Order: sequence, then structure tokens, then C-alpha cells
Amino acid sequence: MIERKPKVIWYSHLGFKHNPFSIKPAIVNDKLIGQAETVDAVQEVVRKGGFSVIVGQYGVGKTTFLKSVFRRFSGRRKVVYFSCNRLVGPLNLDKLLHERFGVVGKLFKIKSKNMILLLDEAENMTSKDFTAVLKYVKEEYFKSVVFVTHDRKLLKMTKTMLRKVGDNIHDVSVLSKDDAIVLVRNRIGDIKLISNATIGKIYGMCSESPRTFLKNCEDVCRHVVDNGHKRVTKRNIREALRRYMDLDL
Repeated sequence: MIERKPKVIWYSHLGFKHNPFSIKPAIVNDKLIGQAETVDAVQEVVRKGGFSVIVGQYGVGKTTFLKSVFRRFSGRRKVVYFSCNRLVGPLNLDKLLHERFGVVGKLFKIKSKNMILLLDEAENMTSKDFTAVLKYVKEEYFKSVVFVTHDRKLLKMTKTMLRKVGDNIHDVSVLSKDDAIVLVRNRIGDIKLISNATIGKIYGMCSESPRTFLKNCEDVCRHVVDNGHKRVTKRNIREALRRYMDLDL
């Protein structure tokens, strides 16, 4: 019997152990390119003990934004995170506080005070959930709260919560062309497979989110490597991204 050699994954040919264009947060830790001022503003509100709202469409980097807050304030020692798309009833803040201590916390109902609460997909919260958050803040279980949403108009905030948030509403903006090039270079370095000009062309085809942009870069680079080419060309882009065949490259 002839033993078949395992197929080498495309990015291994380039010297990478993992897919450099992965959108999984656990695989690649992106810096918040082009968002430094917004990050600083949110972190300052958190430090002082206030309320913030982060707004951004899917794939623009809200998860990376939250990770920056998580890291800045010592992770699980001070931060409680919950994605509200998992809600099947009222927001259970007691449960979130207990879970920080695992089985012991659940058994003995342990709750820390002066925590930072990060609520993702906050458009799934009800007005009663927002009222509950204010109650727990008043009782000093949470000193600062960050709400994350893709559309601020969908937030069912009470008038009291709106006053608490005030002007602390921050948009996570779409990448610029220069930011997109930096994003790719941070992931793949200066390899000659793809030029900055070519990265810019891919960005120009679909720039609405870093997630889509990175997926396009992955499709193009994988196509080039799998076909034994050394460098990305306009033809490679057309072949890999046929859904954009009508665009002028």
C-alpha cells in the first residue's frame, strides 16, 4: 500500500502555524488600528466609573475593542462579560457575579463589588434589564458599565440610563485603506506574496468591515499558494473573488 503524505495547508507553505487571516479572537490578537482615541476615551470612562456605549456594525472590531478593556482592567479579576444574544429571560446579574468564582461562587452565592460590566449585543436587553443594571450599580456591585451594540436606535434604555451615559457614545469606525494595509502587515509581516498596492485593491473591493476584508485576503492568498504562484496578481484576485468580477481592478 502506498502511504499518502498529508496535504500541507496553504499557510504552512508561508511559514505560519495558524491562518494569519483568521477572524477568531483566540487565534490572532489584533491591535485596534485607527481606534486609539476612541479606546482611550472609553477606558477613561471605565477608570472613572461611568457608563459607555460602543456602536459598530458586525465585523468592524467591537470584540477586539472589548478585549482591550478586558486586558486594561486585569481581566476576570475585575471584569464581567456577557453577550446578551444569549438572553432567554431577564438579565441575571446575580448569576454573572457568582460565575466568576465557579462552583464555589454558585454554591455560596459569592459576589464581588466594584466590578466592570461589559454587555455585548445590548440591543437584546429590555428596559427592565437596564433598570436592573442601575440597581446593581447603586448597590456598588458594578462601578462601570460598557454596552455594545450594532445600532444605538435599538437600545431600550430608560431615561435614567440615557442620562447616565450622556455623551459617552462611541462609534467603532470602518478601516481606512492605510489602516487595512497596516492590519495585514501586522499579521503577515513583509512577505513578498502580496504587495501593499494589491492589499489596497482588495480593500477597495469590499471595505465595509475588517472581517470581510480579511476573509477576502485569505481567499486570494490561499488561491495563489494552492496554484503554486509566488505573488498575487490582478488575475489571481479575479479568480479568487469571482463575486467581484464586474469590478474594475
